[in-house]
Amino acid sequence: MIVFTTIMDPGARLAEAACSEYNREATVNAVSPTFVQLTVSGFASRSAGDDGITMKIPALLFRNADKILNQYWFARLMNPDFSPHISRVTFPDGYGETFTSQAKLPAITHTPARSGH
Repeated sequence: MIVFTTIMDPGARLAEAACSEYNREATVNAVSPTFVQLTVSGFASRSAGDDGITMKIPALLFRNADKILNQYWFARLMNPDFSPHISRVTFPDGYGETFTSQAKLPAITHTPARSGH
């Protein structure tokens, strides 16, 4: 794992994958051997409806990280699990959903409560 974390910089590679896959700018906020926190600008689409603004994020497949790993000579020596133990999706209003050991996160739709209702 030392080779993987030293050469690849997993946080930067994850941000690169998000940029490539979703054509969105991604920023690494924090990274450690067990944790990566990203902000992906404009990841959620927004639409107006009778209940207010609804935000939706697309499904997210973590196995796409294999594509990046396979570019390195040492990829055949490893069998990494790209399924995060805990994944948390948080919307700007603080609403969030948590998933455990999922290789794919489902699309999520959220309509924030309107103030005054």
